[in-house]
Amino acid sequence: MSWLEAIILAIVQGLTEFLPVSSSGHLALSQALMKIETGGVFYDVLLHVATMLSVVVVFRRELLALLDARLPGEDGAQARKVVLLIVASFIPTGIIGLSLRGLATTAFDRPAWVGAGLLFTSIALLAVARRTGDEAADGGTALADLATLSPLQATLIGVAQGCAVWPGISRSGSTIACALGLGVAPKTAARFSLMISLPVIAAGFLLEALKLEGLPATWPAQALGAVVAFGVGLLAIRWLLAAVRGRPQLLAYAAYTAILGSLAIFLGSR
Repeated sequence: MSWLEAIILAIVQGLTEFLPVSSSGHLALSQALMKIETGGVFYDVLLHVATMLSVVVVFRRELLALLDARLPGEDGAQARKVVLLIVASFIPTGIIGLSLRGLATTAFDRPAWVGAGLLFTSIALLAVARRTGDEAADGGTALADLATLSPLQATLIGVAQGCAVWPGISRSGSTIACALGLGVAPKTAARFSLMISLPVIAAGFLLEALKLEGLPATWPAQALGAVVAFGVGLLAIRWLLAAVRGRPQLLAYAAYTAILGSLAIFLGSR
């Protein structure tokens, strides 16, 4: 892997990890089209760490507020509920993700299968696009809006997140679409989607880290790529939070994934 290839994949990962367009689908298609060999799982581990850190930075105050779960009072009760909601979402995600992991790995190398996942993402976004744009931007960091979710809603959103192990099905797109379909407010849907990404990304990091057998020769280029992915991830999170409040943006992502998915199916079937 060259320095340029490492940076290209980092930008792709940083942008698409949080935007509703599927990072796994973009990485699969990028590596297939450019014939990029990452040289093992080391780079995947680095990119997982970079994108996880970008979420931690953006939601640092919310994450610190979760420490109030140990305290009595209203703040402690809200924090405890949010922690339980995150756990409720993670359980189905883990079960489904591990069950589909082998098949998803096979699909990663088949552009047509990736394209099918992208089309699914497009349909999901189109189905809920009308539910966006109903509220003003909110810069608050309190956990109060997250605590409005029910355990059932969190569990169902976790099911959607688990299905996103399939390359082409966007994790953020599927979870936000599910939340909006369940009547969750757009800003809350986006925040919860990002918050529940942390345990998933951390679990993915641990699974990949267990496969490490040493540093590849190209590790300096890959380290730079991780830094790039972190910076781009910060921007992508901001764009996502804005996108769910505007119907045109969500429709644009739906159109993009539909076009890319159709192209992937066409190229994969040739």
